[in-house]
Amino acid sequence: MIEIAVWLFITSLVAAAALAGLAAWVIASSRARQRVNALDRENAALEATVRGYESQLDQAQSNSLLAQQLVPMAAQLRTLGDRVHTAETQREQQHGALAQQLRASLESEERLRASADSLSQALSSSQSRGMWGEVQLQRVVEAAGMIERVDFDTQTSTADGSSRPDMVVHLPGDRHLALDAKAPFDAYLRASALPSGSEHAAERSRLLAEHARVLRGHVDALAKREYARKIAGAPEVVVLFVPSEALLSSALDADPGLLEHAFSKSIALASPVTLFSLLRAIATTWSQTEATDEAHEILRLTTELYERLATMAGHISSLRKSIESTVKHFNSFNSTLETRVLVSARKLEKLSRAKTIEGAADLDSAPASLTAAEFADGDD
Repeated sequence: MIEIAVWLFITSLVAAAALAGLAAWVIASSRARQRVNALDRENAALEATVRGYESQLDQAQSNSLLAQQLVPMAAQLRTLGDRVHTAETQREQQHGALAQQLRASLESEERLRASADSLSQALSSSQSRGMWGEVQLQRVVEAAGMIERVDFDTQTSTADGSSRPDMVVHLPGDRHLALDAKAPFDAYLRASALPSGSEHAAERSRLLAEHARVLRGHVDALAKREYARKIAGAPEVVVLFVPSEALLSSALDADPGLLEHAFSKSIALASPVTLFSLLRAIATTWSQTEATDEAHEILRLTTELYERLATMAGHISSLRKSIESTVKHFNSFNSTLETRVLVSARKLEKLSRAKTIEGAADLDSAPASLTAAEFADGDD
């Protein structure tokens, strides 16, 4: 019994010790788990901190790289800013220059308008328009390279003295072209003064038709003067000079049959451009005529020189024959001297102490013959 009690006591002690160990282990395990959990939380916090630091580091590295990449862009932005500033300065300068040019253009337009008004007032009378047309005619002729009193004459009377064309242009072959200047202005100026717009179209057309009618009347009046018949060597046409392209084109637009009517009257309507072209053609004809005359003169002089050379060749041929005859007579004389005279003279040499007479040698040289074709007739 004692042994059983001891065994039970020992068993209870062992059980108590085991329970105490188990409780201690449970407590230690619980504390270990708590410690592990705390360590996990600390590790998680540390990992979060590390990730935060890494994120900050990455962001700093990115910012540093971005800053490095932005350095050239900043330089380009500064350059762009300088260019914008320069462009703005130039724009302001150009704006000021443009404003100055616009002011100058307005002033020039005002002066041009004043000049046009002055010209319109100056050309209000028919006498002034006539003088202006004559001046324009002379300017066009001089611009074509012609010289007064050489290539053309002004205000020259016709053969019968009944009329005087404004200008007579001299043509090759002793011919002359009559020119007359007309400047119908009244109706054209009134039409040009009308404001633009359809409400004035009818009045403008009426005035331009009046302008064409006046120019047609000038054509008829010029045809009655018969310059082509009264001027010696004049072609069957007279030039009516209209000193403005606009004047002529407006009349032809208003009256399309005006040009054909003028041709039927042997009148050629000419603006400054067409007259200039005509005069340059005349100047070219003069140059070609002068070249032809010079060529004829050269041919005449060449023919004359050739004929005189042929005549001189005849004289040379006659001179050669004279020289040959002289040589022949000299040789005959020398032969007679040696065979006749000196033979008798040498016989006297024995009776006289006079100087011995020697005979002359014969001439064996003769002038060369002229073999050219020009001298062939003189060799017979």
